[in-house]
Amino acid sequence: SSGRGDVCKRQGREGPGVAYRCCSPTDWARAPLAPTPEILTADLTRTALELAAWGAPDGDLAWLDEPPAAAMAAARETLGSLGLVDDGALTPLGRAVADIPADVRPARALLAAAPVLGRRRAAEATALLTTDLRTADADLPALARRLREGGPGSGPWRTEARRLERAAGTRAAKVGPEAGRGLPSRPPAGSPHPPDAQEAIALVVGLAHPQWIAQRRGQAPAPGSPARYLTVAGSGLRLPEGSPLAGEEWLAVAEIDRSPTGGPEGLIRAAAPLGEAMALELAAPWLAQDHRVAWQGQVLRSEQVRVLGAIPLSRAAGSSLEPQEAARAVVERVRDKGLGMLTWSGQASRLQARLGLLHTHLGDPWPAMDEESLLERAQEWLAPAVMAAVGDSSSSLDLGALDMEGALRSLLPWPQAARLEELVPERLEVPSGSLVRVEYGQRPRMEVAVQECFGWQVTPRIVQGRVAVQLHLLSPARRPVAVTDDLASFWQQGYPQVRAEMRGRYPKHAWPEDPWQVPPHRGTARR
Repeated sequence: SSGRGDVCKRQGREGPGVAYRCCSPTDWARAPLAPTPEILTADLTRTALELAAWGAPDGDLAWLDEPPAAAMAAARETLGSLGLVDDGALTPLGRAVADIPADVRPARALLAAAPVLGRRRAAEATALLTTDLRTADADLPALARRLREGGPGSGPWRTEARRLERAAGTRAAKVGPEAGRGLPSRPPAGSPHPPDAQEAIALVVGLAHPQWIAQRRGQAPAPGSPARYLTVAGSGLRLPEGSPLAGEEWLAVAEIDRSPTGGPEGLIRAAAPLGEAMALELAAPWLAQDHRVAWQGQVLRSEQVRVLGAIPLSRAAGSSLEPQEAARAVVERVRDKGLGMLTWSGQASRLQARLGLLHTHLGDPWPAMDEESLLERAQEWLAPAVMAAVGDSSSSLDLGALDMEGALRSLLPWPQAARLEELVPERLEVPSGSLVRVEYGQRPRMEVAVQECFGWQVTPRIVQGRVAVQLHLLSPARRPVAVTDDLASFWQQGYPQVRAEMRGRYPKHAWPEDPWQVPPHRGTARR
């Protein structure tokens, strides 16, 4: 296809001509009818600044394409964090930045750094951000050294630096001390230690992108391993493999590649090392003392954390846990990790099984006891148990100390809860008079010696007679000899074989031919 006029101008021509765009028929068929307007995808920080300079900070204009509300809100928030607008109106620093022909962040850094570095050094460092010159290892100070020595790209860099120096002119002096918001302490006049070249670059980069100031995660990586960083804003970043910056604990990051093929972490394309003191001062608005709760295995602890945005700097034991805060943390943890995170006593597990059996056979109002249902209602039964377990002066909570049985009992429906023991008893009396525990699992069962069941004809049933209890009949050595939920059938068909096998092995115990001849009893026949 061909076009004339404006197409030719975009190709760099100065007059009428023809432009050819070469592509395959498939690509041409798939191409959109018109390009996406830039305003719908671009960073709108400069747009928001210019709107404020025009006296229309709300953007109440007749747009061909309305700017996205979320992007405009983010742009206004950025201007406020950089000290360029206040309640929608430009500050003196914001007005000076609006006059600089550069992106907002580099322009702000140029004006803020000029009183400390001087306009020329500030402009040279800023030119590293506004040109496309980059190195594969992301080392901005190394790039600056090569440019000063006349290496590739030094011409465009020097031209850009002179342009920025002229643009700054007297503007930095006019904005006053406001330009230095976020600056490290300025060296006193005649100080023998002004910022060196590397510190100057880090200063400018940090002023332009304080949210990208980053601390290395963990120790310096081994050779061949990637160096990973966490930014003030909470983004995970990594350096290119083999970068000489990998040993630096703190970086001022100037450019990030967020390519979708790069995984969850952004790739640092340009950065400069800086000291911790400078990092804390450049990102001072994010420096705070934060109260948090943290997990150490099964123990929830209260901590006082000094943070720089998302970067934790130091930790100390906190004051007492807030009950509601602890409850929220435990509920979130259990919903994430499952009920296995909790310590279930035998009583709690049995109660869970008993209630689950009632829900299965009787339905509402008996609560469901499967994991999904319990997690969904965790705020009702687990949160109160946590709040009850948190003491007035306790700074930690061990999940093993939670009363899980009491927690589940809070779900019992009233007044039906009074019938719990009747419907799903913990123990049942057998003919010998013993009270035998009912074990509740996939189905309820009891373990009882054969001799204690002599004369018992009807299998016990629970849950209003709907569920038969499975009997595990035991030898005198407490080993199962039969499993049945039909006693009448057992005495007729199964017992003769059990008697034949057991009477010689346990002669002191009663093994009558007719199980109704001997009363049910515990122990030996003599007893």
